[in-house]
Amino acid sequence: MFGSHLILTNNIEKIMYTKKTFLKFHYTDSAGILFFSNIFIIAHDVYEEMTNDVGFRLNDIVENEDFLLPLVHSEADYKIPLKAGDEITINAGISRLGNSSYTVSFSILKEEKTAATVETVMVAMDKKSGTKIPVPEKLREGLEKYLSVN
Repeated sequence: MFGSHLILTNNIEKIMYTKKTFLKFHYTDSAGILFFSNIFIIAHDVYEEMTNDVGFRLNDIVENEDFLLPLVHSEADYKIPLKAGDEITINAGISRLGNSSYTVSFSILKEEKTAATVETVMVAMDKKSGTKIPVPEKLREGLEKYLSVN
């Protein structure tokens, strides 16, 4: 299962991009537990699917647009060990949409319990000058689909 759905948490409505999958063996260490850095690969794969869903393929941005979206910050918290073969659900949404940057928040669930959380911050950047620019309007409109609403 993948796509968007409505979640209500602490009286905050969120439309989240959701993907259900299982933890691949190649993401684990010799003990069969998720190797810490691979959580960022899992999150980025879901981010790429979410941007595709709003009409922005990352490879098309790199090849055809006059802006880029470099990742400038990332963090993760691990709460429950994830093992090869575990069924997981990844929920992703936009937790902050600023003038030139936005934050994507991920929650990785195992058996409906939060196993890990990830946050990444992307900045809109002019491809030629390398300076930050406002998030392009068409992209902003797409990202607003997944923006948390109080």
